[in-house]
Amino acid sequence: MQDSVTEIRDRISQLEQTAQQARVEALRLLGQILIKQNKEAAGTKLSAAEASELGSLQARYAALKLKIDDLAAKSDKLQAEEHEQKYGR
Repeated sequence: MQDSVTEIRDRISQLEQTAQQARVEALRLLGQILIKQNKEAAGTKLSAAEASELGSLQARYAALKLKIDDLAAKSDKLQAEEHEQKYGR
């Protein structure tokens, strides 16, 4: 049973590391998105390439948010499984 709990802890750790990397990437993308949106809000028209890039950044950001949510759900499930194995509840 201890081996199983250790394996679950290792998997949780891996998921949390992956989620952290995704959060850092999402923040980086959000910064780029805000820069482009501020440029637009200041009255500067975005070129077609910049507008396309903004759309790509927004799509990538949305995908990362879904990935982060999925990783959090998996981590929560594993934590519940770990608790159940440790305490039988």
